[in-house]
Amino acid sequence: MPEPFHLQPPVHLVNCVIVEQTVVDALLTDLSNAGYTGENVVSVLHGEADLRRIDPDGAHHGGLARFMRAFQKRATDVDGHIINAAEDALSNGQYLVGVITDGSEAQRDEVHQIMQIHDGKQIFYTGRFVTHLLSGW
Repeated sequence: MPEPFHLQPPVHLVNCVIVEQTVVDALLTDLSNAGYTGENVVSVLHGEADLRRIDPDGAHHGGLARFMRAFQKRATDVDGHIINAAEDALSNGQYLVGVITDGSEAQRDEVHQIMQIHDGKQIFYTGRFVTHLLSGW
């Protein structure tokens, strides 16, 4: 069953771009050791199928999705960067790794640090009604 399409990333998500599969594997090991495990907590997106799921232009999910993606890319600087980074990464064979946290600053910082150790690029956090660029731009 395909994963659902979301116009906005999940709340309390820390995401980053990773260039190589071996680095993804090491990152996942360290995240697991820190207690971040399970498909409801950690996701790894890669390739055309996941690019289509993100649908950076909204072309595969109807008129509202097209409108919202156009708005996000043009009117909101941070959302535009995030969508473009995801599209660039997945189009170029890279990986988008996401970790759902409990929303606390401590977990956000812990996941951010682990991602930085593994050379995570374009790290961002999405909270409730807010998105923070943590590093990498």
